[in-house]
Amino acid sequence: KARRMGKPSRMPKASSGPTKGRKSTKQRMRDIERLLRRDDLPATVRSTQERMMNMLQRDLKDRARQHREDKMQKKYRMVKFFEKRKLLRKLKSTQKQLQAATGNSRSKLGKELVQIKVDFNYIVHYPVDVKYVALFPAKAGETSEASLELQTEIRERITADVEGGKLE
Repeated sequence: KARRMGKPSRMPKASSGPTKGRKSTKQRMRDIERLLRRDDLPATVRSTQERMMNMLQRDLKDRARQHREDKMQKKYRMVKFFEKRKLLRKLKSTQKQLQAATGNSRSKLGKELVQIKVDFNYIVHYPVDVKYVALFPAKAGETSEASLELQTEIRERITADVEGGKLE
């Protein structure tokens, strides 16, 4: 068959030789471990390689932490988005009611407004490395005691940070 001339194929070509590029962090750590096992290694080289090893170990831990955080953020992005929308709707309606209210109901709505703001800060400033506990679970009895404890603990911490000026 005749080969068609035109645009080159988008399929990657099979490489015939070893791939060029940087070694992975784990591979570099293994190389350094092998080097450090040698007895005839000068002290300066040994100390340099040990520092390099410590740096690579920290880098590996940071990457693993970052991977976990990214995974959690991706997993709970939609839940947080819908909860923010619910809270914003609730905020608007409460503000409208507050403008029309008088006397005792006004103070009650003011407290409700503060609670909505606390809930909004809870969603926005929730720790990225912890499993998210929803404010509005799909089923009322779905959350466990441990989850509720974690939720109140994090809510108190975020409220304290907001009052202390660390968060907006």
